[in-house]
Amino acid sequence: MIELGDAIDLAPGVDLVGLRLADPIRGCMIPLNDAARLVVSAATIEEAASALTSAGASDGASDALAFCGVLNTRGLLSVRIPLRARVARRARAFRYGLVLHAPVRRVAVRGPSGVARGLAVPALVLMLALAPVGVVAGVVGLAAAAATGAGIVLHEVGHALALRGVPYALILDGLRPELLHRRLGVVRRRSVAIAGPLLPAAAAVALSLAFRPVAPVVAPLAAHALALSVLADDGRNACGLS
Repeated sequence: MIELGDAIDLAPGVDLVGLRLADPIRGCMIPLNDAARLVVSAATIEEAASALTSAGASDGASDALAFCGVLNTRGLLSVRIPLRARVARRARAFRYGLVLHAPVRRVAVRGPSGVARGLAVPALVLMLALAPVGVVAGVVGLAAAAATGAGIVLHEVGHALALRGVPYALILDGLRPELLHRRLGVVRRRSVAIAGPLLPAAAAVALSLAFRPVAPVVAPLAAHALALSVLADDGRNACGLS
C-alpha cells in the first residue's frame, strides 16, 4: 500500500546511531549499510529513492519501496499516509477486487492500561465490522460482536500483565495486534504465551458462572482458549515449538 510520496520516520523508540538502528524494546542494535542509512535518514520514500539513485542505484525507487516495506513489516519504520490518500488507494484497488494491506504501526505503550487504550480503535473497528451480522442475530448477536472486540483487548492485556518489568511496544498489523519485546527465557516465554488466551477465556467462564444467560454472548471470549493449541502462535510458544 505504500507509495513514493509517503512520509517515513523511525518507529517510536527506534534511534539511528551511526550505521546501526538501536531498538531498546528488542534489546539489540541492527547494523545498516550506507544505502540503508540513506533510506532511514530520508523524510519520504521519494526522497530516499532520489538519494539511492544519486548514490548509484540502478532503480532507486524500487529499492527504496522494498526496503521501507521490510523495515515497516518488522516494526522499525513508520509510514505515514494521509487519510485522503488511503481512501483513494483503497477505492482504486476495490475496482479490481483487491484489498490493500495497511502499513504496520508500532505504538509506544506503558502498562496494560496503555495496551488497552492502544487497542480501543481496532477493537471498535472489529465490532462495527461484525455489527451487520449482529443485527441479523438480534441483541445476542450484537453483544457477541462487542465481546469479540473486547476479547482482542483482554488477550493482549493478558500478555502485558505477564510481561511485567519487561519493556514492550504494541504492533498493529491491520486488526492483528502483537506485543513486541526482547527474547525471553523459556519459563517466562511460556507464561506470557499462556496469559494472553487465558485472560479472556477465564473472563468468559467467570461471566457464565455469575450470569448463566450470558453464556452465548461470551462465546467469543471463550474461543480464545483455542489459541493455546499448536495451531496458533501462543500455543506454539507455550509448547516451545517456536
